[in-house]
This record gives sequence, C-alpha cells and structure tokens, in this order.
Amino acid sequence: IFGIFLAFEIFSGFGWIASLIGNASSRRDEFQADSFSASMCGNGEPLVQALVKLNKENLSELCPPKIYCLFNYDHPPLLERIRAVRKLHSEK
Repeated sequence: IFGIFLAFEIFSGFGWIASLIGNASSRRDEFQADSFSASMCGNGEPLVQALVKLNKENLSELCPPKIYCLFNYDHPPLLERIRAVRKLHSEK
C-alpha cells in the first residue's frame, strides 16, 4: 500500500508540470491568434472591443493573480491581451 501511495505522490507532480507547459503553450497560441486578428482589423481596436465584450458576457476576472493564471488559465487574461494588441499596433 505504501508503494502505491509513494508512486501516486511522485507522478502527481508531473501533472503540475504538464499543466504549466500546456497552459503556457496555449497562451502563446492565443497571443499569436490575437496578433493575426488585430492585423486583419487594421488598428486592433475592434478586436479589443470584442475581447472586452466577451469578458463581460463570460463574467471573467479582469486581472487574476499571475501565479493562478500560470496553473489554471489556458488563455491570457483580458488586460494582458489588450496590452499586447495595443503594443503591436503602436510598433507599426
């Protein structure tokens, strides 16, 4: 019984690591998708407006703690996405 418990404890740590990697990859993909969408919209503001509307409709948290996002969010928080879109447009 102790061996099963020990194996469970060892392998459960890998789930956290996989979660971190998977969420980071997904967030990176979302930033790339936002970049493409912003370029299709011209200045990116229509995308910002759509993201704000989605955030309101989904009752999503505006600015969750960073550490919580690392482990639990597969999409970037709204404010990070807006900053990235506006930064991209200001560089053009």
